[in-house]
Parts: sequence; structure tokens; C-alpha cells
Amino acid sequence: MGSKRVTYCWDSNVLIAWVAEEAGAPLDDMQLVMNEIDVGTAALLVPVTAYSEVLEAKNTPEQMTKFRRFLERSNVVVADTTKAIAEKAGEIRSKGLAGKPKRKIETPDATFMATAIIYRADAFHTLEMSQLPQLSKTDVVDKLLICAPGPLSGHRSFIPPGDST
Repeated sequence: MGSKRVTYCWDSNVLIAWVAEEAGAPLDDMQLVMNEIDVGTAALLVPVTAYSEVLEAKNTPEQMTKFRRFLERSNVVVADTTKAIAEKAGEIRSKGLAGKPKRKIETPDATFMATAIIYRADAFHTLEMSQLPQLSKTDVVDKLLICAPGPLSGHRSFIPPGDST
């Protein structure tokens, strides 16, 4: 990868699992990404809407402090939802509905992926295993790589079988 700094975008479900240290979540893989962020070889992109998804009602005050402090790091970019992101999210949802197979993409998912696309993230990390992985590297998401959390050097891509793009 050379000296290019990698940019990851985390889905809210990754943030929620990390904050709560959920059993069964790939916490070791998330920590590898955190290590890259700590040493400056990676940056993390987090849509501002994450603040509305990581809920105080479901987390302890300590977990919420951990979340907020994490977002204050210099190489964590909290991206505001702009008109361009909203339009891209609508485009993603429309392409999903027009595609074969037809896919109904929820607005929060589309907004997170649109943010990753607009900010040119190298990978979008998610724990959602039913629909989002099927969108990886497709035209619906402008060829965005959608994968499980982990360093790009050893990512486990969710490219559908038979799709070599």
C-alpha cells in the first residue's frame, strides 16, 4: 500500500459493538484497525449521524465517554451530512430498488455508505451480514469495498461469488 494513509468508514453497528465490547463481535479485528489509527497509518471516517445511533439508553456513562473521546481523535473525521451526501444516499437507495435483485436499502445505511463514497474511504466496515455485503464493489455503491472490520491488508471481502470486480 505504500505510504498512502488508508481511510476506513465504520457503520454504526461496528461503533456500537466496539463501545459495548459486544461478545461475538470481531473486537480483535477492530483493535487492529484502532492500532493503525493510533500509529497514523489509517484514518477513520464516522458520519455525524453515529451520534444518533450510539444511544445513552443502551450504554453506560463510561461507554458514552469512550465513544465521545474516540471521536475527538485527530485522525477520526466526523463528517457532517451534506446535500451531496443526502443526494448520494438517495441515489444508492434508488439504484438498490431498480436493481436485480431488488434491494431495499434503509436511509441510515445509505447515508453511511454515501459518506464513505463522498469522502473516498478505502473500505466501509460493517457487521451487517444479510444485505450490505452483497453490495460490495457494485455500481449501486460506486464500487465501494464493503467488508468486515479489519486492516485492508488482510480484509475479508464480501464480494459475491463469481464477481471478480
